[in-house]
Amino acid sequence: MPPFFRGLVLMLALAPAAARGFDKQEGQRKIAAFAQAFDAERLDANDGRPEMGWFLQEGPKGCDYVKDTFNDSKDLRTRQAALYMYCRNWPELGEERLEKALKAREDGLRAYAERLRAFLSAERRRMVVQIIDDPRLIAECAILEGKPYKYFLKLAAAATESKLGERKDEKTTVEQLKGQANLFRGRVITRHGVVIEAAIAPLPDEYGLPGWTVIPALFVTDTRELYELRIVCPPGNGEKLLQKLVEGINEGKNPVLRVSGYFMKCHAKNSALKNDGPWREPLLVAPEPSFPKLGWVKNAGQELEESGYGKYLPSVSIQAPKAEERLVIDLVPGTTATAKLRINGKDAPLGDTTFVKAALAEFAKSLPPDQTPSAVVVKTVGTPNAVVTRAMETLKAAGCARAYYFDESQVIIEKGTLPEKR
Repeated sequence: MPPFFRGLVLMLALAPAAARGFDKQEGQRKIAAFAQAFDAERLDANDGRPEMGWFLQEGPKGCDYVKDTFNDSKDLRTRQAALYMYCRNWPELGEERLEKALKAREDGLRAYAERLRAFLSAERRRMVVQIIDDPRLIAECAILEGKPYKYFLKLAAAATESKLGERKDEKTTVEQLKGQANLFRGRVITRHGVVIEAAIAPLPDEYGLPGWTVIPALFVTDTRELYELRIVCPPGNGEKLLQKLVEGINEGKNPVLRVSGYFMKCHAKNSALKNDGPWREPLLVAPEPSFPKLGWVKNAGQELEESGYGKYLPSVSIQAPKAEERLVIDLVPGTTATAKLRINGKDAPLGDTTFVKAALAEFAKSLPPDQTPSAVVVKTVGTPNAVVTRAMETLKAAGCARAYYFDESQVIIEKGTLPEKR
């Protein structure tokens, strides 16, 4: 078969369902069902509904249908529901729709858009500050915090490699990501290279991406840097991509990929060698990679031997306590005598252990049965270290064994990914 047709067959095999036609009648039914069940007051109660996953799975045509519904519908509830879905499924595109809604003549839509913007901004911030990325805390580096991980997965699911590649960062080094992880959180990193290890796993229902899969992989760049990947694939695509990657590994003809993904954290794992300590490398959450040149392959065996990365294979997960979510505690500025703890909008004195105990107990109810509460104290710009120390002492006295702090002054804001800088 000529190279052109082989490439065409590959493109068709990897194409999402949306490329093969969009069912407008089913779209109408889905959007009507979502609007009927939509809760405009408790916004987070709408997440996880199957209609959101269905439109995301339909790709650009599903995106356009939701956008058109928002633009054309005369029903306020339907427009509110469509705007919410658009902002959640396609965050970067949703910003434009949100700005339009903020200028709407209808008071109900404008007021709702203001609440939605505040909700999304607060959520983005909450996702980022609870990621623990300290090399001294290997057990915490070994886990992927549940809700932040789902957040980045959905960002990647709504994107394409080519679109993310427009925001590419090809200059930031692995050492910078390791040394100043908070500074680059959410940054889109683009690299060329080969996959040296890959597996596949279905995404559970609670991820809101029915039928989607994720490919955990190790990736060596053309400059011999090592990254971990989580490649998010639409239904049916993951298995095909995995087959291509594994065949390349087994045959010594690893396809050269271009990967563009969101930097989540430096993730810790063990190598297969018992005497080797854990290693910690940047993890990118990415949409399906692109193949820059048809038939461009490398023998990764030589790369592994020369770079020394062969010792990492097979990589081994580190058993550590999980954290679906961490309780976020903000510090209201002041001295050790006047500063306050803020949890879920409620304030209390810095040393109020009763307040913290009650918050931890309530927070524990939202966690899976096998998890205990973990908390993070957010240090804002100008907060004295003594205030942070006092807050950490209060958490310890309240019985929180997994308490950490996050320095918010070390965050760079990525548009569409993180909250606006304060």
